[in-house]
Amino acid sequence: MTLTIFRCGECGRGAFPEPLLCSRCGSDGFVTASVDRGVVEHTTRVVNPHHAVLATLLVAPEVRVVAALRNGAFAPGETVQVTSDPDVDGRVAYVPASSGSEVQEEERT
Repeated sequence: MTLTIFRCGECGRGAFPEPLLCSRCGSDGFVTASVDRGVVEHTTRVVNPHHAVLATLLVAPEVRVVAALRNGAFAPGETVQVTSDPDVDGRVAYVPASSGSEVQEEERT
């Protein structure tokens, strides 16, 4: 179970989803990295219409994502598994992929 994040090829700043330009240096070249865990920073419960628990997760230095928490209670500071696969069972944090296309593990130009 992993989530693909993006790092600027020039300065190394992390991002999710993939940006058009780096917010630090303005470069448009990114490399991908996989993360499999994140630390819960904040949670909120959405009652209607779907009764979901959402969280802000720190998945890498400077990289935060919003995830749907599944199958259990999560507390701030707790480390959880992250996935972009909607069909994974278990106690995970689900983050939809940033696009519908497959991301290659190589430098993007």
